[in-house]
Amino acid sequence: MKANGPQARAGLRTVTDGELHLRDVVNLLRRNFLLIGVIGTAVVGSTGWYLWNTPPVFEAQTTIHVDQERSAPAELEFLSAVIRGSDVETEMALLRARSIAEETVDALSLQAQVVEPKGVSRAGLFSVLEAGRGAQSDLFTFRRADDGRYRITDSSGAEIAVVARGEVVLFNGVRLALTEVDPTPPGRSVFPDEIVLQVQSFYEAVKDLSESLSVGRPYREARVISVTYV
Repeated sequence: MKANGPQARAGLRTVTDGELHLRDVVNLLRRNFLLIGVIGTAVVGSTGWYLWNTPPVFEAQTTIHVDQERSAPAELEFLSAVIRGSDVETEMALLRARSIAEETVDALSLQAQVVEPKGVSRAGLFSVLEAGRGAQSDLFTFRRADDGRYRITDSSGAEIAVVARGEVVLFNGVRLALTEVDPTPPGRSVFPDEIVLQVQSFYEAVKDLSESLSVGRPYREARVISVTYV
């Protein structure tokens, strides 16, 4: 059967030209605007949910240059180069040593980490935060009371203390004080009503630091050490 009329001629032009006209695109969007809107909203919503609930991962990297004066005679230059190479390997071994990890955990109080609120540094919440080697693993929650002070409880719900911001308290080998300065400019946000602090034992903190620390030598001929912490 032979097709006649404007529709047949339009279809013939579409097949012959092999082109997608702007009117076709507009009609396609009009017919499917609801589906496109639902998909777009779902993608944006799921992306926002993932970014909000995923804790930020921070990475620090530094490069260390191992310097040493060359004082060996010319005939012993090869032996001196071997010794210098050994020095670099020695420095790398020292950086990986457990004693260095222990000193770092002590100096930075890495046993205490903020779990909630996400994305806020310890310095934005605590003016004092020190964890001793005798601290035991536990989860502590700070909840604001009606009088503005904070009630501290452990993972079992037992009350540890009730403190005001700026007041120093000592418990479980941890010495801390909530900062009296809001973490963001005034008018934009308020100090959180709830803070969750994770405290690790000294052994666990040292183990985590050692596993997160990467020490390498990017260039075999260079006296350079790369240190990365994730």
